[in-house]
Amino acid sequence: MINGIFWAFMSAIANIIQFIIVFGILAFIFLLPFLLKGGWIFGIVLYGFLGLSFITFLVDKHNSARENFENKLKERK
Repeated sequence: MINGIFWAFMSAIANIIQFIIVFGILAFIFLLPFLLKGGWIFGIVLYGFLGLSFITFLVDKHNSARENFENKLKERK
């Protein structure tokens, strides 16, 4: 019983440390263009492109799901 409680606390602490490390690495990567001289222009272009790509991906996914739903409705009739 005590052994299980100990390992539960250890895994909770390990998960918190893992989250902090991964978040720190990702934050540094995302902030890196803004740390360079004139990098804010590059950062805006880069993250704007990534944002638009992600939005386009979501819209395409939504449209394909809608088409599949409409096709299934037509098949039922």
